[in-house]
Amino acid sequence: MSIDRRSLLKSSAVVSGIVAVPAAARAFKAPALIVFDSREPKSRAFADGKPGPRIDVAHEDSQMWRSLRSVSKRQIEGLTIWSDWVLARGFLEERGLRVQQEVKMGGLFHWTMA
Repeated sequence: MSIDRRSLLKSSAVVSGIVAVPAAARAFKAPALIVFDSREPKSRAFADGKPGPRIDVAHEDSQMWRSLRSVSKRQIEGLTIWSDWVLARGFLEERGLRVQQEVKMGGLFHWTMA
């Protein structure tokens, strides 16, 4: 069997396409839970643009953060103020989740844990 340049290029294009699909699928995977603050307009808009279950930290103080403390292991994405992020991170780390991303966006922090 002889391999010419054309066959080599075809096979490399097919292989690169196969490898790229799982990476792209992971990049667009929706989070299992959204954490937001309804008191912050940017955070509200962030939550409105994402499908799935949500936790509003504006109501968590009155519930002693019960909703967030009872989260099972899964991917969680949030946009909150720093103090709420610190509390959420502590509760979620107790549940075995780890910080994947943390970015300051103005006065809010966009974060992901899994």
